Amino acid sequence: NSSQELDPVVRQISSEERVMLSKAQAAFTRSNYMKSHDLWLPLAESGIAEAQYSLGFLYQSGWGPERDLLQAVAWYTSAAEQNEARAQFNLGILLLNGEDNVEKDTESGVLWLTRSADAGNTRAKEFLIDAYKNGKYGIEKSTDKVEYWKSR
Repeated sequence: NSSQELDPVVRQISSEERVMLSKAQAAFTRSNYMKSHDLWLPLAESGIAEAQYSLGFLYQSGWGPERDLLQAVAWYTSAAEQNEARAQFNLGILLLNGEDNVEKDTESGVLWLTRSADAGNTRAKEFLIDAYKNGKYGIEKSTDKVEYWKSR
């Protein structure tokens, strides 16, 4: 079944890993970005989407590690492939903007934004409505797509 092939394998998180995620989030909340980076990194490398998204955010923002949009795209992609809606949204925006070393890719950007909106991300839905309504980011205006996203 082809739909089963598209379903991501979302990695189960152990109780120890859940504690590490909490510690990383607490460090982030206290603006200790390098500590949160160091806690998230092994979790992200082991395939935990939440940690991958969080590292992508750190690299995109330049909080802690130096701003590196290619690293952000790599971590967001890993998380997005596991249906992490925030990562899908941020990845879509980075690809639409195509800034720094990230190559502009409107088609892939719209794909990730659509997947994020389909997963229930209100920001992605609102972004798509605006983009289709106003023809932004190289996205062709489409009243049908505006109405589709408004109805969802």
